[in-house]
Amino acid sequence: MIASDKICGFSRSCLRPRTALALAVGATLLAPAAGVAPPIITPVLAQTDTLQVELRAAEGDLDQRKFGDAYERARAVATKALQRSGERDAMLAPAWLVMAKAAAALGQAAQAEKDYRQAIASGEKIHGADHPAIVAPLVGFAGLYSGIGRYAQAEPLYRRALAIEEKTLGAGHVAVAKTYALIGDMYVRAARFAPADAAYGRALAIREKALGPVHPDVAAILDRLGLNAIRLGRRADAVQLLQRAVAIEEKVNGIGAGPLDDLAAA
Repeated sequence: MIASDKICGFSRSCLRPRTALALAVGATLLAPAAGVAPPIITPVLAQTDTLQVELRAAEGDLDQRKFGDAYERARAVATKALQRSGERDAMLAPAWLVMAKAAAALGQAAQAEKDYRQAIASGEKIHGADHPAIVAPLVGFAGLYSGIGRYAQAEPLYRRALAIEEKTLGAGHVAVAKTYALIGDMYVRAARFAPADAAYGRALAIREKALGPVHPDVAAILDRLGLNAIRLGRRADAVQLLQRAVAIEEKVNGIGAGPLDDLAAA
């Protein structure tokens, strides 16, 4: 009734008779009988809002590189969520994701691996196995494995995330391009330069179509392609790709130091 009161200038006199009658009847029905204690209404919404605020604080700690604080805040959110409604609480998956990111940043790979698994399992339990909410922990988990050289374990996670994105967002979405770029980075770390070239090429095609040929994200993937062309011994291609990247950077942001340095190296 707060909304109705505001519409009527905080006066009930303008309510329709039926509405006013309904309010009176509702108040009578909700009133406790004599000698009976009023029912206890659990403030679920307030609890949810509190946990969301706490989780945002943990994410803020991550952004500020306060990884220990981020981990402890997120762990507290997960503990409260479990106590509140068990393993199907919607706050569990994002809390475990923050914990995993913080643990990874602290160099605690084993703990990060455990937390990523928890985040994925929780998201699957609540949303299903092919929901977009699963993508972030899948990509983070893949990045963890890629960063420590466990490429055979990283690739299936990236591919699963990619399949979910293509199914739910469409094959031409910029999020798909980002995942292809990450797959390319993984291949480069694994010294698999030909597959990296293919992944970067797919990312470039999506970004050019979705964002246009003159965009910083297009320049970024051109830079990756150019450097990879150097690794593949294709110097002429590398120069052409890096020149395109430089031209975009000059047009959008002024001269881009990164692509120019890469061009000099080519």
